[in-house]
This record gives sequence, C-alpha cells and structure tokens, in this order.
Amino acid sequence: MSKAGVINYTSHELQLPPIRIIQHGLVRQHNQWNNSNRIAPFWRFYWNLSGGVSISFDGGKIALSPDIVLIIPANFSYASEAKNKFSQLYMHFDWDCGFNVRTPFVCSAINEMKMFANIWHWYENDAHFFSLRMYSILFKYLADILGEIRQTRKSDRRILKAIAIINSNLKVSNQELARALHTSMDNFQRLFKLETGTTPHQYLIARRMEKAQSLLTEGEQCIEQIAIACGYQNRYQFSKAFTKFFKTPPAALRNRLKS
Repeated sequence: MSKAGVINYTSHELQLPPIRIIQHGLVRQHNQWNNSNRIAPFWRFYWNLSGGVSISFDGGKIALSPDIVLIIPANFSYASEAKNKFSQLYMHFDWDCGFNVRTPFVCSAINEMKMFANIWHWYENDAHFFSLRMYSILFKYLADILGEIRQTRKSDRRILKAIAIINSNLKVSNQELARALHTSMDNFQRLFKLETGTTPHQYLIARRMEKAQSLLTEGEQCIEQIAIACGYQNRYQFSKAFTKFFKTPPAALRNRLKS
C-alpha cells in the first residue's frame, strides 16, 4: 500500500465474468406465461411494465411490478401466473456462479425507472448499443446480489452434470442418469432433490412442457413433430402428459396462444 493509503496494483487484462445472455425479449401482450412448474438450467431476469403477473414457489409468492426487478436462479422450481396481458423485458442467461442458489431475488427498480422506460426506444432505434445496454443492466443487478449468493452452499457438480444431460436428451431415464454419475438410483434421486428442490422426473417433465409450450407458440411444427422433439414416442402419449400438466390439450393451447 502506498503512503497515501491507495493500493498499488496493475494488471494488463481484466477477465470478463462467465455470463452469457442466451435469450432476451421485449414482449407486449404476452400470453405464454401461465405454467404450474417452471424450472430451467439458466437464470432469468424479469422487469414488467405493468402488474397482474406473479410467481409462486415453496415458501412465498412475488408479484411483478414496474418498481422491481426479479432475478430467478437456475434450477429453481416455481409456478407463474398472469391475470391479464402485460409488457415485459426478460433475459435468460447462463451463469455458473458455483453456488446452489435456492431463492429468487427481488431488486428495486426505482432508480432505474427512467432507463427502463427507454428500453423500447433502444431496441427499435439503437441496435448498435442494445447488447451493451442489456449486459450493463444485468451486471449491475448481479453485482448487487453477489454478497447474498456467496452465502449459499456450493453447487453439487454431479447434479449439474445430470441436469446438462437431461436438457440435451429429453428421453433420458433415471437409471441412465444414475449410471452417468456412477452412483445408486436412490442416492442420485436424493442428491437431485436436495440440489433442485424437485425430483428428476418432475424436472424432466417441466423441461419437456416448457419446450412444448415454446414450440406450440413459435413454430409451425405439427403435434406429432413436437411430441418427438419433447421426448415422447407419439402424439397421444404427449397429448396426455401435456393435458395433465396444463389442464388443456396442446392444440387448444396453440390456438389460444396465437389468438
């Protein structure tokens, strides 16, 4: 340390944090929100321009509104509900922070309200710097919650490996996952529930259903093709599982989401 009390430190390069936005959107009048069990291998960032939207989970419920930002960690199970149409900024991002974060974060958006109000203008008129703005917003909020994250326990790398396998192969069985982790079936299921708060089967079904919901909304694939893409043998097996999960058949949900 120098005599002035300033640490003398020089480095020629500062590594970027291992964070990558894999999907983002500015969604108006969004219909694809109601889901009884959302869980994914990536983190989520939400800011809503209006209310009437919420998430619920074991231990709480959070209503989204313009004065908060909601950050949901990877592999966290929750239900989402919308009572009306709404506008939303969202980001899905990969971040292997090394910790098993088991709670969402509610952050104040009051000081950023003016900035958020300009997001639609940036998106439509300032494409060159839009990526920079999105990352700067994300980094700011992650820096704010970093202290809380570091108080949680370390992630179990074995379960992260299992999650990666599931998301690359929606047909995988629990037996195959246990073998890949070189452990017994009982131990695998116990460790998975401890890490994620849900069972491997529940996680697999949730990932299948979220993919199906996305394909029904965004793509032009027929129900048979979607069934195969989501790990089912045929459309009948898929339709039965989908109807049980969403309380409506896939064809009916497609029509409603596109209306």
